[in-house]
Amino acid sequence: MEIAEIKQRLPLAQVLDHYGLKPPDKNIRLHRKYYSQKWAGNQYTGSKAGALKVANRYRLAGNATILASVAIRGVATYEGIQADVGEFGYNAQSAAFGSAGSITGGIAGAKASAAASVFIDAWFGGVGAVPGAVIGGVIRGFGLGVGGSYSGSYLGESAVDYYHGR
Repeated sequence: MEIAEIKQRLPLAQVLDHYGLKPPDKNIRLHRKYYSQKWAGNQYTGSKAGALKVANRYRLAGNATILASVAIRGVATYEGIQADVGEFGYNAQSAAFGSAGSITGGIAGAKASAAASVFIDAWFGGVGAVPGAVIGGVIRGFGLGVGGSYSGSYLGESAVDYYHGR
């Protein structure tokens, strides 16, 4: 018996029914989710509106982090003014410039990490690989974001030290 003859005598629907299977859905390929080209969400956000809502939450968290940093450094600047007996002297300037440098360096580090993300992820495991994304995220987050914040703070305080001859 030839394959063509078997196909004629035994239709696919009968084979699937015999094994208790359903005919394949045209929107599912190899047990993976299929999304049309017009859809902008993913399996976590559900829709384009959901994806935008999640993105706005992350943006809000980033802005809250910057505001918390400004508040903490504002307190340090105030303490510096008190240490300088009510004047904007060395301690207050060091705190203020350290604050400005820290925020500026952190933002610059975040921008640099966004630019370098493709290369870092591709180097560690390839684009789309989970280990590459995790290692790249740690390098970008700690190396560039925190490193930029620390080096910006150091440069700000060093500028005050140079100005005051210390």
